[in-house]
Amino acid sequence: MRRLVWIMVFLIHLIILVFPLAADNRTLGLRTLAMGSAGVALTGTYGSLSINPASLLYQEETEFLITASAGDAIIPYDIQSGALLSGWQLPRNMIRALFNSKYAALSIELEYLLSERNVFADYVAFKANSRSRLQLNVAYGNENVAAGLFAIGGTTLERTVELTEGGAPFDYLQQTFFERYYPVAGSQFFSTGAGLLVSYQMISLGLATDSLFRMDYVSNELVLELGSLIDDLTVGLGFKTPVYDKENELNRIVFSAAVDISNIGSETARELRIGSELLIQLISDYGIAIRFGYREQKPKFSSLFSFSTLNGMGTFGLGVQLGSFELNALLEVPITVFDGKWLANEGLMYRVGLSFTP
Repeated sequence: MRRLVWIMVFLIHLIILVFPLAADNRTLGLRTLAMGSAGVALTGTYGSLSINPASLLYQEETEFLITASAGDAIIPYDIQSGALLSGWQLPRNMIRALFNSKYAALSIELEYLLSERNVFADYVAFKANSRSRLQLNVAYGNENVAAGLFAIGGTTLERTVELTEGGAPFDYLQQTFFERYYPVAGSQFFSTGAGLLVSYQMISLGLATDSLFRMDYVSNELVLELGSLIDDLTVGLGFKTPVYDKENELNRIVFSAAVDISNIGSETARELRIGSELLIQLISDYGIAIRFGYREQKPKFSSLFSFSTLNGMGTFGLGVQLGSFELNALLEVPITVFDGKWLANEGLMYRVGLSFTP
């Protein structure tokens, strides 16, 4: 146990030294995104670690996990108007490796994201970012109460990518993955956070904050960020039916639901997040999951549980587990679409991902 503590201390110092500026830049898994980004009180998948580090304690097995995903956006207006390379809007790719034990987990992630699309006569230019992240989670507790901490550091590099009409796939592969990126001032980050998870039978309560300490490089000290502690606080309720019945037989249907209020103290970032998942278990480690979710910005507490189509986003997902492999798909749809008010710059966001446990 003492050796594990020293290893964790070393890794935290490594993150601070390599990725030295204060900020937060965590990413969510496709399951969580498909459930409206809700799930601070849910456990059972490795995507939970990105929301609440305390969920690590309830991971059933010690594993090594590799995840890769890719996605883009569909802008109907660009397709209808015949815009150049309308199928290339916001392409992104990510690969992640996760190592975990019962009390600690380390993840390494690399993501490529193209944004700021500009159309010229015979090519389309993007700002391309290469983002690397290193995250350490630790957790401790018992079967009903768990607490966790995380430390994350990363950096963002940048370049310009130009796609031509006749060779867009080749241009994308060459310029995005094989050509040089350049440092961006202020793009490095380091932050710490904490989470708490209380569960009883099928009901759970979770809370987590993304801002606990920041690094002050004037004094070379970690500083407690009380000002943003509440701003970045997420509170949520979770519900999940048992995977096994009282006779330890596999339940064919498992239902999960979550309601979160994120960034409680921030008028600009506060969101209501709602999600559900219906898992059909064929046999152990083989199943199909159907997911739905909704999230909406809530600048005012008074409108917390009233819904507006102007700021809402519907999410849909499908997951298929086949032994060591898991395939996930995500579709994000602005709620204005269902209200007949599709704006010119609005579109559908989609992603697909594959996870493998050796």
